[in-house]
Amino acid sequence: SAARPAPCSLARLGCLSEDALAIAQNQGPSALLALLVSQGVLRTDTAQHEAVCLLNKLWSKLARDQVADSLQLDGTQLGLYLHGPVGCGKTLAMDLFVAAVQTASPRLRVRRVHFHDFLGEVHALLHSCRDGALDDSKLAKGTQPSVVMGPSAPKERWWLLGASDDRGRRRTGRAASWTLEDRRGGAPSTVERAAAQIAAGLDVLCFDELAITTIQDCVLVAPLFRTLISSGVAVVATSNRAPEALYTGGLNRHIHLPPFVAALRAGCTVHAVRSEVDYRSQAAATGEASGAMRWGSAVPTL
Repeated sequence: SAARPAPCSLARLGCLSEDALAIAQNQGPSALLALLVSQGVLRTDTAQHEAVCLLNKLWSKLARDQVADSLQLDGTQLGLYLHGPVGCGKTLAMDLFVAAVQTASPRLRVRRVHFHDFLGEVHALLHSCRDGALDDSKLAKGTQPSVVMGPSAPKERWWLLGASDDRGRRRTGRAASWTLEDRRGGAPSTVERAAAQIAAGLDVLCFDELAITTIQDCVLVAPLFRTLISSGVAVVATSNRAPEALYTGGLNRHIHLPPFVAALRAGCTVHAVRSEVDYRSQAAATGEASGAMRWGSAVPTL
């Protein structure tokens, strides 16, 4: 079998023991969770167990096929979107999944990133397109150049959105041109070109703390996720909100959020982690680790 990576490479679970590494490699995140519970490192939690079981199914596909593209052949959803209240164990479930994938399938290109940081990278990539940095060779064959963006677009008031809001139309600049392209369909926008370039280097993409807070982000997430998923990337995400509850009260939410939700549900199983325990609050109150892990925290050898 392939050599396992160094323990320090296993996300934020810390350094796993050899036994834990072997279980993660051969049996997946569910078995790894059971081991850590039996050792007293973590506590038994039914909601966490259900979430990890779903991740274990995805791990099995990845471990079996090694290449994410082949997973689309069975017509099933490749990804998973976990949502639930703060401190319920979503990040822990992701830790276990990443550890198991990295040990069982070292050839897979796996990336884990905070969603806010990832969107910052996407925005930077979109800005770089002005210098011709995007590689259109990553686009699917047969796609046509995107429609003209900017004042030169013929017979189109590209700087205005449609007449869906209470004032008839609202100005949101560049976002409006992306909306125009998305409504027309069949032509790759700049966002889709950037997403195709990102997807070309990944098999599994894991997001921590998915949230949408600005109109700019809300506009781009639909074509971004649609392209990532259609390119064969398995997307796994955690969030404090269900997909339909994201970007609450945001500008033109009714226009931009539904396409994103549709793209997400088409490629990901959406699962609510219904734990009534807030392990973070417990840890803060007692001063103990309480089996809770936070973004950026470190854990000793298990």
